[in-house]
Amino acid sequence: MDNLINVFMNYKINRLIKYGTYIYDDDSDFVSKCFKAYFRTYVDNYYYGVFNTIEENVYNQRNLKLEFKGIKEEMLADYAGYELQVGNLEYVENRKIISELLDIAIEITKIDQLNYKDKDDIDSVVEKFISGVALLNDLVGKRLNKLISLVKETYSNTNKLLNMKDNYFSIEKLSFIKENNIKYTETIKNIFKTFIPGGIMVLFLGLINYFLPFNELTVLGAILTSLIDALIGGIIYLIISYKMGLIEHIFGIEMLNKIIKKLTLGKLSIKN
Repeated sequence: MDNLINVFMNYKINRLIKYGTYIYDDDSDFVSKCFKAYFRTYVDNYYYGVFNTIEENVYNQRNLKLEFKGIKEEMLADYAGYELQVGNLEYVENRKIISELLDIAIEITKIDQLNYKDKDDIDSVVEKFISGVALLNDLVGKRLNKLISLVKETYSNTNKLLNMKDNYFSIEKLSFIKENNIKYTETIKNIFKTFIPGGIMVLFLGLINYFLPFNELTVLGAILTSLIDALIGGIIYLIISYKMGLIEHIFGIEMLNKIIKKLTLGKLSIKN
């Protein structure tokens, strides 16, 4: 018999599949199977910190999208063996479905992370979210009320699950998240990761300063050395931090986008 955490996670995956098939307006076995692959990956990433196709251990939208792309390629590769078993039109259509569901699944994971004051708050929160995502808004159209009712049903059942107990588990708080929802293991890892860009920056600056033709004992030499170190060191630190996902993890994609848009007068932004 499954423990309560497995029951909880399996229920969550099944509900996300329910959202997906309703939004996509197709509850066929093939569509459900594709959504299941995406949402199982999401649960592994978001709730357990387990990544299956990329060498990362920090959950964010960028890494989730990379994971989903990896899962998509795996599904396409697996489905390639069916080319001679189904009709050509069905084969082409199903490959198209695998790709189309990726972006839909990404947006549905955001529904899972929406916060509500209470059950009555769900209507306005979900409506605002759907209206702000063109992809979902176009697919749902006038069927929004049914989707809201599905979310409310999930909300009620999830609260019941979170208050259940068995002989081994209590998930009044998820067992793999410590008090106040802080993932302490993940936090410690991130703290150590912040030292990596700094260490690499110091090594680079040490090499650069060795070859600089300035006398650091003079005022002018010290000023020039400081300016060069600040400029090159800042660039090195920011590039490495960005590549490691630290900047996005610390500030969040929305805040980072606001900063970049202000600095570039709205000409640049980061895609979710």
